[in-house]
Parts: sequence; C-alpha cells; structure tokens
Amino acid sequence: MAVKPGKELVEMMRRVQGRFGTSDLQLVTISRPSAYGEYEPFEFVHSEEQLVERLEQQAA
Repeated sequence: MAVKPGKELVEMMRRVQGRFGTSDLQLVTISRPSAYGEYEPFEFVHSEEQLVERLEQQAA
C-alpha cells in the first residue's frame, strides 16, 4: 500500500505491532522495492485491513 512517511504511518505500524507483537514481526517501509532484495519475498497490500488479514493468515 502506498503511504507517506509521517504520523499516520507510525500510528498504523503501532496498531499492527500492538495486535501481533514484535517478536516474530518486522514491519519495513520501503521506497524502492528493487533495492530491498534481502527482504524478499514480500507482498504489497492495498490497505491496513488487508495487511491484518495477511498477518492473521500467517499466524494460523
């Protein structure tokens, strides 16, 4: 999902980390996916809700 750096992004990351914890979760914001091959595989989502759905699927 395309987001701009700032307060909204920080708050969203805090909500997600608060729900899923941080021990097995690493949220990374990237500006140029091709430069971050070490984080592959990664998936783009279109909303915070879709991100939460994907994380719930991974936790199951």
